[in-house]
Amino acid sequence: SGIFGYGREYEKMYSLSRLGGISCWQDAAEMLIAGAKAVQIGSILFSNPYAPLNIIDGLTNYLERENIDSIEKLCASGELMSC
Repeated sequence: SGIFGYGREYEKMYSLSRLGGISCWQDAAEMLIAGAKAVQIGSILFSNPYAPLNIIDGLTNYLERENIDSIEKLCASGELMSC
C-alpha cells in the first residue's frame, strides 16, 4: 500500500502538486516526501527573488548528503531524513 494507506493503483492516474506555503527547501522536501510530484512557489518571490535558486540548491545538497540519487526516490518516501 502507498503512503497514508492509499493504494498505489491510483499513482498513474493522478499526480499531486503542492502550492502555497513553500518558502524554503525544507518545505519543498516535506511536500515531496508526502507524495507531491511537484511544488510551486509564488508569494515568497516578493520577499526573496532568489528563493527558487535557494530551494534547488538546498534540495540538491540534501539529496547528496542523504545519498539519494534522484528526486523521484525522495517523492512519496514517507521519511524525512536529517534536515
